Parts: sequence; C-alpha cells; structure tokens
Amino acid sequence: MKRGYGGVAIIWKKEINENIKELIDGGNRIQAIHIQQGDKPICLINVYMPSDSKNADIEYKDTLAQIDEMIEKYKDTHEIIVCGDMNGSLDRSSTPHDKILKTFCKEKCIGNTEKCPVKETFYHQNGMSKGQIDYFLFKSNSEIINKIRQIDVLDTDPENTSDHVPVILTLNSQLKKVREKATTIIAKPKWTDCDHQIYKEVINKELPKLMQKSKGIIEKDIKNLEKLLHKAGEAAIPKYRRKIKIKSKGKAIWNEQIDKASKQSKNAFKVWRQHGAPQERSNELKIKMTAAKRILRKAQRQAYASQRESTAGKIMKASNSDTKLFYKLINMQRKTPLINTKILKLNEKTAEDGPSIMNIWQEHFQQLATPTIEENFDTEKLELVEIQNNIIESIEREKGQGIDLVNHSSHQKQSKKVRN
Repeated sequence: MKRGYGGVAIIWKKEINENIKELIDGGNRIQAIHIQQGDKPICLINVYMPSDSKNADIEYKDTLAQIDEMIEKYKDTHEIIVCGDMNGSLDRSSTPHDKILKTFCKEKCIGNTEKCPVKETFYHQNGMSKGQIDYFLFKSNSEIINKIRQIDVLDTDPENTSDHVPVILTLNSQLKKVREKATTIIAKPKWTDCDHQIYKEVINKELPKLMQKSKGIIEKDIKNLEKLLHKAGEAAIPKYRRKIKIKSKGKAIWNEQIDKASKQSKNAFKVWRQHGAPQERSNELKIKMTAAKRILRKAQRQAYASQRESTAGKIMKASNSDTKLFYKLINMQRKTPLINTKILKLNEKTAEDGPSIMNIWQEHFQQLATPTIEENFDTEKLELVEIQNNIIESIEREKGQGIDLVNHSSHQKQSKKVRN
C-alpha cells in the first residue's frame, strides 16, 4: 500500500498489557493478537481487505487464504474473531468481492451474528454508493457468540472525517489474571531498630574464641567473622535477614548518569514533601522536583536508546556463524514492544521528550497530507484548481465583507448534504 494511504492497527489500554500478546502471523493487511480471558483465549484477527479495482480479485483471495491459515492454526486453542474492513458485503451480491466473501464464509463456517444490525458502515465520498462492509465474524460453533452483549453500528457524524462509521462489539468476558513470577530476596536489616548493647555484647563474647581457633587461613577467618556478625544481628535486630518475595517489573537499565539523576530526583521529592507537598505550579520546590524527574527520565531514555544502538551495531558486525547473537535477535523480535515512544527520529531531527516528539509527529503527518507529484499526476488540473481558488478568494475580498471561517454548525450542514 502507498505511504499514508491505509493500514491496520490494534490498540489496547496499557492496564491490560499482561493479557495481550502480539501474534507473529499476518502482514501489512492483517494483524492478530492473543487475548487471555476465561477458559479459552481469544485470537483477534484484524484485517483490511483489498478494495474493488482492476485485477484486485487475486489479492482479495490471497488475503482470505492468509486468514484461513490463521483460523486453522488457532481454531483448537482459541476463540476466533475476525474483524475489519472486508471491502465486500454479506447482504448484497453486486460486486465480485461480495460473492467471494460469501463463498469463503460459507465454506469456512464463519459469519456475522443476528446481534449485528443490518446497517450501512461505508458511505462513498461521491454520495452515490454505500453499504455494510465492516464486520465482526465468528465461527458458527464458537462459544464466544454467547458472550456477545451487543454489536453497535454508529451513525454518521460530521466530526468523523472517515468514509466508514465505527462498529463496536461488546463482550461479557473477564480477563484472566496472569500470575507474575515472584523472586525471594533477603531484606536489608533495619539498623535503626538495632539494640546496640546486645550487638556489642555478642561480638565481645564470641570474638576472643574466634581468635583462639584461628589457624591463619584468611578465607576461613573471614567466613567465621561473617557468621559472628550475623549471629549478633539476629540477637539485636528484629526480623534480621528475613526473606521476602518481590514481583519482577522487567529488566531495568542502570548507569552512572541514571544513578546520579535518581538520587537528585529522590532528594528533590523528599524536600518537597518535608515542606508540605505544595501543589502550586509556581512553587520553587515543585518546579525543582519536576525538573529533577524530567532529567531522570531523559537519562533513562538515552540509556535505552544507547543500548538499542549498541545491539544493532553488534548484529551488523556479527559473523554468520554467531548463533548466540542470532537467537538473541529472534527473542528481541518476539518480545512485546515498548508502548511509549522513547525517542523519535525524522530525517536529521531527533526528539527525546514529549513536546518534541509531538512536533515531529505533526511535521511527519503534514508531509503525508501534502500532495506529491507522481509520474501520472495531472499538474495542469492542480494549477487550474489553484487559479480558480485564488480568483474566488480575490472576488470575495474585493467585496470588503471579509471571509468568514467555517464553524461547526455550517460544517454539519454541508456534511449532511454530502452524505445524503
């Protein structure tokens, strides 16, 4: 597909990250995820089927074949849901894609449900054609059908600039909590609770005995001294060296710069709390604490970016026989990608903080929205349209009445005229 023309994406809230796993199947028209829920997980297949055009039937059938392979692969282990822009309808037979889609659904025992209303989901910009071509499809014997609360096809809205309307599926399903692996560690002793008198008495009593037993072997003497210190700690400190379980939050990255920024951020937070945790943005302590946090996040982003660049460099320089690095690359590709962008590059520009990243995104999409002069592009028509627009604008300005900006109500009226 052409850049900026179309594609497919699946978006979910970060709160359910542990229940979602991206599947490696699919391509530029198909994406799939594993959703951990209930007794049987869901395989959600999101698709953007080829539209009606010359010689598009071959690509349409090929995309359906890819979906069929995924259904066969996951039908025994998952509940299957296929959704997206099918560019074919199950409620008409006016296009070749309609017939191909109906045949596919009949052969694979997959289709729409009675809970989905028969209602147009696509309105062509010329106002002449419309149809229902966006669906949620299920296997006929799927248990997930019983969990469907409702399927809604929303009405057209002036604020929706797409030629499709949203289709919403609501399921009565409970996400299955994924157990996190716990790690057992020995807690740091609380020296503030230590009885110093007891601690000294134990050491003073046992140390002469150790010195008498010593045979001049340093390693053995150090181990015996360590045991003595632990014995004194157990006698003088409550819950000394108790074992606790912690849940892993993923592999972190650490360096001298992050360590320094982390200490500064903690100190700034401590001072802010000691002074009553003022919430005013103009407060000096609040400003210092926020600035320290930003410096810490920047150091972390830079460290992750440096790590990725280092790994990429090693991969590029590695020999074909380096199997260890090869499998490391495979595991990296299989892992869940980062949800938030840490660093963004566009041409020669690099952004490492929120506002800068947003500015680069704005510039990127502005480039996408700017027409490109392709080989078969009608430049004469473009020039004619620009001349006509300039003439209309000059005539209106000569009237001396000014040109009113388009407001929401006028936009609504014109959009309804186009839809009808």
